[in-house]
Amino acid sequence: MIASIAPRALAVGSLEGGYGGSPVLHGVTFHIGPGEIFGVLGKNGMGKTTLLKTIMGLLPPRRGQVELLGENVTGWPPYQITRLGVSYIPRKSRFFRISRWMRTSDWRCESLRASTSD
Repeated sequence: MIASIAPRALAVGSLEGGYGGSPVLHGVTFHIGPGEIFGVLGKNGMGKTTLLKTIMGLLPPRRGQVELLGENVTGWPPYQITRLGVSYIPRKSRFFRISRWMRTSDWRCESLRASTSD
């Protein structure tokens, strides 16, 4: 278990991953508490999608650990992670209809706030 004082909504410790022989993630570590908003920013090809896919179990981690709600989910299949209330929706997905004035990132933040305020 990743050392922490208070329960974390998401904890990532020393995460490494990539595609085939190409490493992309190099020791990524962060903690997100309940109700916190956390953003991942970077230029194209910097590893944002790789990080999210690795957290969600869509890509296997090479090293490191992922915890959701205090549960070690490292290596779990995506369907089990989704049962904890977390999902990955690609940016270009048409799953939700969102007004043109509302950015996808704004919707995700509001969605996170709503789900953590219970």
